[in-house]
Amino acid sequence: VHLIGCDNGSADGSADEIRRCSRPILNTANEGSSYARNQIIEAALALNARYLMLLDGDIVAIPGSALALLTRLQWRRDAYCAGLYPFDNVRMEADASPDSRHWKRWRGVIDEAHVAFTQYGMFAMEPFAAGVRLHDAGPYRGPGWGLEDNWLHLDISERFGLRSLCLLGPRFYHALHSSWGNIGQDALRANWRERKRDFLDRWAGSDDPQAREMCQWTRAYRWADQGGEDE
Repeated sequence: VHLIGCDNGSADGSADEIRRCSRPILNTANEGSSYARNQIIEAALALNARYLMLLDGDIVAIPGSALALLTRLQWRRDAYCAGLYPFDNVRMEADASPDSRHWKRWRGVIDEAHVAFTQYGMFAMEPFAAGVRLHDAGPYRGPGWGLEDNWLHLDISERFGLRSLCLLGPRFYHALHSSWGNIGQDALRANWRERKRDFLDRWAGSDDPQAREMCQWTRAYRWADQGGEDE
């Protein structure tokens, strides 16, 4: 097992912790989550890894989750990742009791998730070995939030026909949720609108039912549009 850590230009001392990893990656500036995750994927490929668990640094991990996610993913050869959903953003701190984060709450698996669980998920490396990466160009490079996980899922689904599994029951606590905390800034609202336009430009013409559903959701999801109208 190798621990790959990526510090994305932080100034809070996180880089000192990342240096303790067996494979540290230290960026001097915030290159964005897509770019950082792609760096981690490249490092895992260099290690000839068969599986990769991605976990954001501000998430409280559930003990035993890596093995549980790996086991479910290995059961399903038609899937490329298995992951978890977070608590609702309003209620997550109150709901994040030890019981609610325990695997005894596991109630099964759904495979209709239209997202790659890059915040908290186990991935098979085959799609990455074939060249798939998170989209990290244009507004998806640098600070921002939104749609990169959906883009990755649709890309893998279109190219390989593989599914994304969500384990029902246990949920994780996103302790800081820094992207949500900063999204009220005008620059990040503008970034969301640019990401939204790029996403629709790429996927609106797809015949994939998942892509059509995601585009419909993206058009309707206007919480960051208050700073200006979409073009």
